[in-house]
Amino acid sequence: QEALRESEERFRNIFEEGPLGMAIVGLDYRIMKANTALCDILGYSEEELTSLTFPQFTHPDDMEADVLMAQRLLKGEIPFYRMDKRYIRKDERTIWGTLTATIIRDQGGEPLYYLWMVEDISERKRAEEELRRLNQEIEKERQQIEARNRSLEEKVRERTRDLRLANEELRERNRQLLNARAQAATDALTGLRNHRAFHE
Repeated sequence: QEALRESEERFRNIFEEGPLGMAIVGLDYRIMKANTALCDILGYSEEELTSLTFPQFTHPDDMEADVLMAQRLLKGEIPFYRMDKRYIRKDERTIWGTLTATIIRDQGGEPLYYLWMVEDISERKRAEEELRRLNQEIEKERQQIEARNRSLEEKVRERTRDLRLANEELRERNRQLLNARAQAATDALTGLRNHRAFHE
């Protein structure tokens, strides 16, 4: 009996003074009791929270997964579950929290209530989002650099091709010019020999 009393006292201290948001939640998902940390996270007083069910401050996009896990917990399929989910504060701001949920049962194994622990991870999510944004910007810049490099390489190839064609054309002109000069010299020599033969 003394050990049970001490255990309950420890749990009460952890519940009331712990840094994590904690709540005792009925099987109908109504908040039965909430600690100060959870009230601070969600922006409600405990009195206000105990008039709500968790779907009322859960982001709609996370509702289905949360309810599914809670049902599995109730059926005894899993001993607990943990998930990152979004909450809607009283001031209507969306925040992120890591929810760890288990279920408390009586000695006969019948479920009594859920026990929640919620850690505010909004700062971590913001940091992750900022990192994701920076990575996207870096990837975009990398792609732009690659595109510019490809364009520059294509221009270099085109310029090289143009220079090669111009060089080939110049060589052909030089060859033709040399041939013309050689032909002219041959014609001149031939004409001179013919002129001498005629006079002889």
